[in-house]
Amino acid sequence: VLEANDQYFNMFGYQKDELIGKEGIARTATQESQQIIREQIGKGAFGPYQATGKRKDGTEFPMELRVITMEYDGREVRAVAIRDLTKQNKTVITDLIPCQFHRFNSVQLPPV
Repeated sequence: VLEANDQYFNMFGYQKDELIGKEGIARTATQESQQIIREQIGKGAFGPYQATGKRKDGTEFPMELRVITMEYDGREVRAVAIRDLTKQNKTVITDLIPCQFHRFNSVQLPPV
């Protein structure tokens, strides 16, 4: 992690000095998602793609990553925008379940 805004540190529960200058992927993504992220980096993918974030306290949450490359201090680096999808996923689940239930109840089946 070269630089990040306060929202990044708050999202993951770290203080700035705990992540700046350190490898962020291992500290902020689950083991499975670390592999996904590294594969995306290897492909040069920009996203968006989803992974599971891991806070300092060990709690996990769904996140979306979008990447751009840019020049920083004379070298090319990857800048990542991370969005916590917890609220969006809860909305989808609560909206989808009644909708699916309604569709199931409205299906007319032929008599047997």
